[in-house]
Amino acid sequence: MGTGRQAIHRGSDNELMGFVEPIAGSTQWRPLTIFGGALGAESDRDAAIAAVLERGLSSLMEKWWFFSQADERWRRVQLLEVRPDAVRGLDTDNPEPSNTVRITGSDLTSMTLQTPSS
Repeated sequence: MGTGRQAIHRGSDNELMGFVEPIAGSTQWRPLTIFGGALGAESDRDAAIAAVLERGLSSLMEKWWFFSQADERWRRVQLLEVRPDAVRGLDTDNPEPSNTVRITGSDLTSMTLQTPSS
């Protein structure tokens, strides 16, 4: 078994559901979405896999927060399209169809379902 991020696929059709990632220096694993957003608390590998299978796709219907480096603030988006390296979302502050944002790089790694504290 490798020590890096591992893809989790649904058994019935091999659909990519998300990933699990080991936490350095720990026996804990982190459940992640297709684009790397955290799906829940750190846990053992089996529990992390169960979280991905249970919430991996359904979490994509929820509104997500990300820190926009360009705007220097947290923004909330409804996801429209997701890939492992990018997300396209609708800005929930101004949800006109033309107000979509492409999220990549460090903005993508900041994505969370939790309301940011700052």
